[in-house]
This record gives sequence, structure tokens and C-alpha cells, in this order.
Amino acid sequence: MATKLIIVCLLTGAIAACSKGVTTSVEIASPAIGHASLVDGYVPLGVFEDANIYGGDTVKFEAMLKDLRAHGLDTVLFTNNVAARDAQLLDVSDRMGMNVFMLPTHDLYRDWWPDKVPANIQTARAVAQPIVDLWSKHPSLKGYVVIDEPPLKLRQKVKLMVQAFRELDPSRPAIMTLIGKNRVGPIFEAAKPDVMQIDVYPAGKGNPPCDFTMTGFAYTDVDFVSYIRGVTAARQATTPLWIIMQTHSFDAGIHSLRTPSRAEVRMQHWLAVGEGATGFYWFVYSTQQSWIGLKDNAELYDEVADLARRTRPLNTLLLSLHKDDDHFSISGQGDPYVSTLVTPDDTRTYAVAVNRDCVQAQKLTITSDDLKRSLRDVETGAIYALGADIEFQPGDGKVFEVVDVAHVPVLLR
Repeated sequence: MATKLIIVCLLTGAIAACSKGVTTSVEIASPAIGHASLVDGYVPLGVFEDANIYGGDTVKFEAMLKDLRAHGLDTVLFTNNVAARDAQLLDVSDRMGMNVFMLPTHDLYRDWWPDKVPANIQTARAVAQPIVDLWSKHPSLKGYVVIDEPPLKLRQKVKLMVQAFRELDPSRPAIMTLIGKNRVGPIFEAAKPDVMQIDVYPAGKGNPPCDFTMTGFAYTDVDFVSYIRGVTAARQATTPLWIIMQTHSFDAGIHSLRTPSRAEVRMQHWLAVGEGATGFYWFVYSTQQSWIGLKDNAELYDEVADLARRTRPLNTLLLSLHKDDDHFSISGQGDPYVSTLVTPDDTRTYAVAVNRDCVQAQKLTITSDDLKRSLRDVETGAIYALGADIEFQPGDGKVFEVVDVAHVPVLLR
């Protein structure tokens, strides 16, 4: 059973069937450790993948990496790794210059997560050491993933394993993938990982087009944006936010997911940009269980490739920005979105706007009560006056820099 399926059981209430072998420990404090150097200046554009599909097969893995590169992607976020089996995969990614995050699921579920294993830093170091010995010599290894979607009861062991990997390989981030309104914040605060990485899957099976209410997570009171804002409230602006988004369907009764449309994939991406994300993954690459992987869905894979093409030139800019209080309003059909990003010194301001009508193109109007300048589309260079009509394709987003009208011509569109 894949890790993601186990976690869906946890979310939907079948805890007894899905949480055997996990443990609860008393929480202790640990000092915060600064961001690992390999996180700095890095915007992952990649996919989530199950390492069991490859079983250590280097030929199959090389084919995957070639396919990802052909689609403009640069990173694989693995689950279900076996440390010894999969070390040779890193020889391939080293040679090809691709980036990999690995989660030693097999090793940690055998040696760390069971109740019988004591929750102390000495044991955590002993468990992590052979994994670091096998993997750390590989430059393509970008970091260690400690666990995928941990339940709250594991936060102490999560914290200790993050600490152990940091101590043993301080140049690489130690992270986890988090999920759940009552879980992301407490686990993040306990472990203080180098990156906040979260799952957000908004296309619930019963949701109409463009409705991103998080029914697939059993939440009917939050949508894609409000869920992200709620669970990331404890994140400092200096901690990168990486989001794993949805291209798959999942059959799990009333909490099922449907495959999003191409426009809904586009909308997820630009909403994530507007919420301050600087890492973008898509779940999932290979087809398994009831999931159709990207490699078997040409339409969505093409959209992901186009988003990577558009985003890569913005990487340096996105890394220099953080979410700020809203300075803009937006009008149009289908509840359009606008957010504000700023540089750390507050000298430059950006608006991220998204057409949340993922069926119809439309013209949106962006205004501000306290900013009286113009907007420059950072992708095209086009200049618009605040209050001008700006054309958006279904589900599409744009990033605008606020510019001084005295220095640039203004296009009214």
C-alpha cells in the first residue's frame, strides 16, 4: 500500500486500519537550525513519484529523467525508497544533472517508526547514519524527506529524525510532506524543517469546474487558498513554501478526487505562486492504484510543461518575494483572485492575479486604494494602468510589478 493511500485513510477516519506500527512520544524542544545551503536559490519544478515502481532499475529511472527534462522539469520527489536498493539511482541523476529528494520509507518504517524503537536522538542518529553514508556522496541528492503526511502523534519522532539528518549532513535540507488543518502547523513547529512542504489536492470528485473546495481532504469550509493560508500561518517568510498539487484522480468514497482539467492545473499553479510558493510539484508521475499519472495524460503533462517553461524565468524573482497584506482588489466573473508579494525591504511590490473561471476567458480589472502607479506584466513586459481591462485565459494567472508611471508608457487594454 502506497504512503499516500495510507494517509488518505488517516484523513477519512480509518485510523485503526492505517496507523499500525506508529508511535507517540513526549515532545521536547530543539534549537532551530538555519536553512540548508542547497535550498538557497532553488525553485524545484518537478513530480512526486513512488520509488517502488522502479525497484532500483537504473534504465527505467534514466528514461523517466529524460522524459521529465523534455517537459522542462528538473526534480523528482520520491517516496518509498529503500536506501541500499536506490543508491544506484543517484548515479544516474548525478550523470544527468537532475535533482532528487529521497524518502527512505523502508528503512525508517523498519528501524524508526515502530513503537518499540525508543524516541531519542541517539537512536535517530544511528538509524539515519547508514542512509547518509549511502546517499550523501551524490550531488544530485537535494535533500532527505523524513516522512510523507505524518499523523500528529508522530511529531516527536519526526522532529528527532529531522535533527539527525541535519547533524549528519548539514548541507542538505531535511523535510517532510505535511497535510491536514490540525497537523501541518503543530508538526512544522515541532520539527522546524528547512522547507514547509504541503499537499494540496483541490479537485474533489463532486466539485463542479473551478470549485476548489477541499472536499477531497474532507474539508467543506476551506478552499485551495484558505487552506494554504490556514496551515502555513506558522511559517516564517524566510522559510520556503513548496506545494505538491493535483493532476490525478483518486477513488476513496465520499472523499474521492476527480482528474482536474487543464485550466484547473493552470489555476492551481498560479494560485500557489500568489500564496508565496517557490517550489512546485505535481502528483503523480506514474499510473498506479486508481491514479492516472502524468506520463499517461498528455494533455495535463503538456500544461505542466508549459507552466515550467513560463515559471523558470521567474525563479530568481519569486525567491526574492514574500506574501504581504493585500494592496489590490480585482473584479470580474467567477471570483477572480489577486494577492500581493513584496521584496524583503518593501521597495518593490507585485500583484499576482488569477482568473478563477477555468471555463471562460475574460477581462479582469485590478485596482488599489493606496497604490496609484501602473502594472508591468513580468512575462511579457506589457504595461497596464490600474483599472484597465486585462485579458486572462481560463484558469490563467499573471504576475505584475508595480511600476512608476513616469518612467514607462501606459497601455490601456
